Amino acid sequence: MKFFRIIGIFLIASVYTFGEEDERFKDLDKYVKSADRTLSAEEASKLIELTIKALQSPAAMERANACMELGIVISHKASIPVLVAVASNPKEYDFVRSDAIQALANVPDKEVIPHLLKIAEQGMKEKNHSVYASAFYVLHRLLQLTHVDLKEEPPKEIRSQKLWEEARGNPEKQLAIYKALWEWQKDKPIDMRKRVYVMRMRSWH
Repeated sequence: MKFFRIIGIFLIASVYTFGEEDERFKDLDKYVKSADRTLSAEEASKLIELTIKALQSPAAMERANACMELGIVISHKASIPVLVAVASNPKEYDFVRSDAIQALANVPDKEVIPHLLKIAEQGMKEKNHSVYASAFYVLHRLLQLTHVDLKEEPPKEIRSQKLWEEARGNPEKQLAIYKALWEWQKDKPIDMRKRVYVMRMRSWH
């Protein structure tokens, strides 16, 4: 997708190898805005425009682009409901749903994690590999980045190599691991802005 490629190139050009913590996140405010900030009049207007496009545009590519822009550029918690609606819509094209999932993961709010888990479970019930694989892709990155903000690793029983090997090719077992990872950390002081920042950087290197 042209829009997403442009964002990726822009981020790659602006971020260098991670150093010490303070240095690593020196550009955090520049690239990952707070999801609960007060929107400017311009942002609020754009949010409404993109929401309408994501839900009602007759062109699938325009709906996908609108979702991406909602998640990466606006990146506000007010965009979560529309992204969930698109990602959960079984009548929507798979590539649009996958883009909505990717966009949802870029909104730095803890609320996105349970939504992604539900979307993955729904995709499994639909036997839609594109949907649950897209959800697993971002869940794996967001839930494994505990060292970024929590400074600790999950218990071995839910992160062992053997466990992942046993879950390979088994969506039900994979989902169970992601749910366990979330249960372990959901009540901890998660900094989703840092996780989204690191996820974005790793995605484009």
